[in-house]
Amino acid sequence: MNRELDNETISVTDLGYVGLPLALAFSERLRVVGFDVDAGKITD
Repeated sequence: MNRELDNETISVTDLGYVGLPLALAFSERLRVVGFDVDAGKITD
């Protein structure tokens, strides 16, 4: 299956040690939405 992903959005939950780098890596090519319950990780 060869499909363009330019218009896709993915979500990453838990922006900790694995989730944040994963979201950043995906964001180089795709739209990414990150979710976390720890307000300290998502506000800055």
